[in-house]
Amino acid sequence: MAAFRQAAYQKSTSLELKRRALLKAGEVYDLMRDHRKASEEYQLVLDAGADTSQGELARKYLQSSYRGH
Repeated sequence: MAAFRQAAYQKSTSLELKRRALLKAGEVYDLMRDHRKASEEYQLVLDAGADTSQGELARKYLQSSYRGH
């Protein structure tokens, strides 16, 4: 997760890449069965763009944990 968070907060990172990185960090936390931490990441995704495809997934995963593909 550290790599995803680091990527999300680089100065040169676009908002889309930030949302994607935070979403992936949340997914990893969910796979580790830590939905509390995953929810924090999903909320950051929503803060960075709730009306995006990543925001849509973040809302979904806030309601029901990510389980993998």
